[in-house]
Amino acid sequence: MRRSLLILPAIAGIVVLLSGCMPGRTDGGLIGIESESPAAEVSRTPVPTPAATAEPDASPTAAPSPASLVAPECDAIASLDWMHQNLDDEIDEPVENVDEFSPESLPGPAAQRAAAGSDPLGSCTWGIPGSDGAFTVSFLAIPPNERTTLITALESSPTYTRREDGYVADDGRPAPTYSHLFEEGIGYGLAYSFHGGFWVSVAGTMISPDDAVELSSMALDAAISDS
Repeated sequence: MRRSLLILPAIAGIVVLLSGCMPGRTDGGLIGIESESPAAEVSRTPVPTPAATAEPDASPTAAPSPASLVAPECDAIASLDWMHQNLDDEIDEPVENVDEFSPESLPGPAAQRAAAGSDPLGSCTWGIPGSDGAFTVSFLAIPPNERTTLITALESSPTYTRREDGYVADDGRPAPTYSHLFEEGIGYGLAYSFHGGFWVSVAGTMISPDDAVELSSMALDAAISDS
């Protein structure tokens, strides 16, 4: 029988919300061109942005329509053996769609706005039963305009690191990938990666930003292969 995961606090949608880490907090908050504070609200009014600096998708072909994008099976992202060998030998079987996705669960107004304009496709959560050790891989179908705005904000944020060691497309170009380590409370690693209409987010207490980037690459590989 599969053991249930005790995840404290609950994983909501894309980001694992940990003790002391609330949406809109300044540590790792997505600053973009606007100030970030614990009381930051998610504005639905378009915010003026500078000329987009986001690079084009790593694929030269047009991104598939959101309706054609499907989240892969959890086992297609990584096997339990891989989890045991690379992360922790007590990790249990993955759980799909732990909670309904909420854009407000994301750290920062720019990410929240982009998520509100995207379609959640599903998520997989791995963890150690009876502990607060867990991480989630989530998939969204993000429209090109939302993707460009979010990547521009990530590029301008001093707290997110642009990574070149994430998913690499068939043409040899790396997908836009960004990571951050949240140090409030228990702390957790986070990575965002974008390719082919997918926005993959990996976040959790058990993983470092490097782990999150590696998992985001594996998740994108599985998602693109299924598309």
